[in-house]
Amino acid sequence: MSMLAGPITQDEEVARLRREYDASFAQAGAPKSDALVEMIGLRVGAARYAVRRREVAAIVALSRVVPVPGMHDGVLGITHVRGHVVAVCDLGARLGAQSAPNERRFLMLSGEEPSLGFSFDELTGLLRVTEDALRTDSATASSEASTTSRTSTLLHLDGAVLPVIDLAALVAEAKRPLSQAQHAQKET
Repeated sequence: MSMLAGPITQDEEVARLRREYDASFAQAGAPKSDALVEMIGLRVGAARYAVRRREVAAIVALSRVVPVPGMHDGVLGITHVRGHVVAVCDLGARLGAQSAPNERRFLMLSGEEPSLGFSFDELTGLLRVTEDALRTDSATASSEASTTSRTSTLLHLDGAVLPVIDLAALVAEAKRPLSQAQHAQKET
């Protein structure tokens, strides 16, 4: 896991993680263990999480978020990413983690739904772990570290236990109220 030494700017942190991400593709021809899973480490408030890298289309610095009247809880507003309007959901609110509004620095986009992103506080690194470090048995799924169905898998890493975010489940859950609101508007 990559550790950050001293204060760095948001642009430096994004550049470092982009280099790590790009370097992983440069090593594609090298023999790899089939048992390795690439994860992205992140922080929301005081809580640390991981998400499978294959589920993430992009992580970008969070720019200005414009509030939209009438949005449901957990949606902060909209922002502009690479020429597209993206609804910004508060990842902390979705996972039950407290996040200070002024600390949301990044936006995670799913490959499944590019018009929906999740804000979070800090990127902690690119992790390469073995499959056996991921546990989904009933004992770990019901533990204190795993509080929702969106984090039923746990990553055991150097004595720490990180809930693994199920990005597809998170996207489906976030889209449900949006779809219901659109349906209600059509009926009126």
